[in-house]
Amino acid sequence: MDDILIFEMDLEVIKTTKSLLSSNFDMKDMGLADVILGIKIIRKENEIVLTQSHYIKKVLKKFDHLIASLYLLYLIRMLKYILTLVERYLN
Repeated sequence: MDDILIFEMDLEVIKTTKSLLSSNFDMKDMGLADVILGIKIIRKENEIVLTQSHYIKKVLKKFDHLIASLYLLYLIRMLKYILTLVERYLN
């Protein structure tokens, strides 16, 4: 199975292309694409935006605990440093 994505502003060109392809190949129209090759397709009034922000969110969620742990470690080190400075100041 192979997939093909047709980008065209003119709907008639899309219809003609699909008709030509379907006369030569067994194919199924999957409708409007939402994501292809990990890239999200966002349709706006006069533009198409390609983004991987959903993938970045997925990765960040996966490593959320690691990031939180690293941040907590950073805060602990900063608190130790501040306590050292306060102790020096008081002595």
